[in-house]
Amino acid sequence: MFELYSQHEQALRVRALLEDFELIYVLGYSALIPKGELYSDLRSNVQAAVLATGLGLTSVDYVRKTYLKGERKADSEYKEDLLREKYNRAYQDAKNYIYNMTTKLVTEGRDEPTVGVFGASLVLEKLSSSFFSAHLLYKLGQKHEAHAVSRMILEQLAWAYAAHGTDDMNIIKRLKPTKCIHELRQLDSRYGKLYGYLSKKVHLDHSNHYDIFETEHGKNIVIHARPDFFEYGLTILTLADLFGIVWEISQANFLDKYEAITFSNGVPIVNEGREFLKLIERYTQEIDQLNANSQS
Repeated sequence: MFELYSQHEQALRVRALLEDFELIYVLGYSALIPKGELYSDLRSNVQAAVLATGLGLTSVDYVRKTYLKGERKADSEYKEDLLREKYNRAYQDAKNYIYNMTTKLVTEGRDEPTVGVFGASLVLEKLSSSFFSAHLLYKLGQKHEAHAVSRMILEQLAWAYAAHGTDDMNIIKRLKPTKCIHELRQLDSRYGKLYGYLSKKVHLDHSNHYDIFETEHGKNIVIHARPDFFEYGLTILTLADLFGIVWEISQANFLDKYEAITFSNGVPIVNEGREFLKLIERYTQEIDQLNANSQS
């Protein structure tokens, strides 16, 4: 008998599929399967089943032997596929970094958190879902919609950073995420610039019109998806880096080890030599090298 899953488990499985999937599309029929060599047999079987359905045939084995003999070209043969794969890796690195950060929390034997620290932890832990939402939109090439979610993530990080320093519920109730960005500028001016860029891309005013249309054969066409995967990966990684900083600053009293921050006279400050920053630099270098190779 097939194992039945709860709605929560089903949601997690769907989410795992959508994080990195492969589309099989044959004769108007399509299916999504997980991507990776681990699923090569599944891909072959599903592709044969989809093709058999499209051809009106009943034997999947016959279709596989007759129509699917050719070798499938590796994704690495195409620059856009390489960029997409590097973006996927960037998201996975960001996801793993955020998860590892939240699992380092130590509460046993510690004092009760202030309302600000507790509120910050709630908001920050919820952001894993927001990162997934931005990732899915980026993966689909939905640039402006994804940047809107990324801006929301940045606003929530700003709120958590502003909230963690107070135990006054009245102050916390008055905090508005959109008004807390100036707090992040005290950490690094880059975050203010990132917020400005994301805000500019959220709304399709005249300055963004060249992002959404092109002229083809003398006709104007609306572009619904943009494969700007380097930009998407850099955005996700920058937000994850900031997540680590805000998490460790806000939850400093409940951590034994620190990666994103260090201390100066007992005051937490950003660790300029943090490993995750080096990961972002490597990502940028790999994309630069890929672009250089494609032009040579």
